[in-house]
Amino acid sequence: MRLFLDEAGNTGGIIDKNEKLNYGTQRHFCLAAVVADNTQSEQLLRRKYATFKSQFTSKKELKGNSLFTKK
Repeated sequence: MRLFLDEAGNTGGIIDKNEKLNYGTQRHFCLAAVVADNTQSEQLLRRKYATFKSQFTSKKELKGNSLFTKK
């Protein structure tokens, strides 16, 4: 079994101000996981991810905000 994790949001440090947590402009945080139960599931997941990533070609890390188009 393989577990793949990724996070989004809150790229800065958390500040304790007046006994309240302050996240600045990034007040949302998301942690996601995908579980591949076996080698076959992992290979399928990797193929799907490669196909998805090829549609949004990037030499760097794939960022969610680069997937949106502004009109």
